[in-house]
Formats: sequence, C-alpha cells, structure tokens
Amino acid sequence: MAQVHIIGLGRVGKALTLAHENAKDEVCESAPTVVFAVPDDKLSDAVTEYAAHHSCKDKFVVHVSGIHGLEVLQPAADSGAAVAALHPIMQFVDPETDVENIKSSYVSCSGNKDAQARSLKLIASWGAQMIVFDGSVDRRQYHLALSLASNHVTGLMAWANELLAPALGVHSSEVVAQMAARAVSAASDDNPISSLTGPVARGDAQTIAQHLQVLNEQQQQRYAGLLLNLQALVDERNNG
Repeated sequence: MAQVHIIGLGRVGKALTLAHENAKDEVCESAPTVVFAVPDDKLSDAVTEYAAHHSCKDKFVVHVSGIHGLEVLQPAADSGAAVAALHPIMQFVDPETDVENIKSSYVSCSGNKDAQARSLKLIASWGAQMIVFDGSVDRRQYHLALSLASNHVTGLMAWANELLAPALGVHSSEVVAQMAARAVSAASDDNPISSLTGPVARGDAQTIAQHLQVLNEQQQQRYAGLLLNLQALVDERNNG
C-alpha cells in the first residue's frame, strides 16, 4: 500500500484522490509522495510555500500541470526531494468518470531516470500509461497542441450547436456530437489532411461566402481564423 499526499482538491485532485483510494493507497499529509494538483498560476507559490514549511528530504514531489516543467519544482529539489512533472493527458470533468477515463489515458513524465521509475509506480495506482516527455520540446507548444485537441474542439461544438439550434431544435446537440465524433474518428484512422471534407477542401468559394453572410462582424473574424487553418491543410495536400 502506497502513501500519497495530494495538494489541491479541484477536479484533478479529486479524481486522483479517488484513484488512490480505489487502489487501496493511503492518502495522508505525512506521505513520502506529494502530488501538487493546484491551478497553473498557483503552482509556483504552492511549491515554494510547501518547501519552506515541510521537510522535502527523500520525498518524491510531483505536479500534474501541462504547461509547467521541472523548474517550478526547484524549491523542493533544492531541499532534497526527487521531482517529476506528470501530466495526465485527458479532460477532467467529473471525478467518478475521470477515475475510469484515466485508465485509458497517457501521462507524460519529465524527470531523471530515478524520477521516471518512481513515476511508474505512482501512475500504476491511476491505471494510466506513462510517456517520457522529450525535454528538448517547448512545453508551451505541447500544451497548446493539447488545448487545440480538447478545449478548442469543445468551443467549436458549442458554436456549431448555437448556429444549428434554430434549424434542428433539441436535436442540434446530438447532430453536432455525431458530426464531430465522425470527423475525429476519420482523422484518427487516416491522415487528417486526406480526411478533410467540406467547402474549403472542395475550393467552393461561393458556399464560404454565403457562410460569412449569415455571421456578424465578430463571428466573421472567428470564422476567418478557422478558414485559414483549413486552407493551410488544403495547400499542404495540394503541394504534397
């Protein structure tokens, strides 16, 4: 039975607490493993304060932020702790659901060989799989990519539902979900470039112009950015 101290009881903290409880681990403040699950902008202060008031010698201190690397854990490392940046690559929505979803998810790990070995044991309680993070990669790019794949998809679905609701009423959200799921499935099974459909892929300028006509100025600006992204894919396909 492992012992772990989880600091932060937001969605991630609650889900990880439940995962450890389900694994029959002991969640307690005196644990040798400390997991920071606090908001990104609070993490640095939280680690600094912890290191100033607690003994870190021989402890294993990690955080689960996607945007931050090992540097934010330096106060704990300077005090004798082994450290790692562990990022569960998934959306956290509800602890009861999340504790099941994490079992089919990856967790990226930044740390030395010893920290990676300790991380494997910790992640085993979550039921997830570990991927070693390439330290040469800018974490901002990594986190942006994941945000595009999750948060931005959610935003697009919400906007699509808003535009579709007047025509399809209560069925709009189901239709949007089906369309999005099929698009994601096709892009996953094949190259996203080759699976792209729609007026941009066909070069149908008249249809795109009609889309723009039903949008207000602010919405047109939002749509224009999306069009540029799709056009870049089409150009890559045509020049490939």
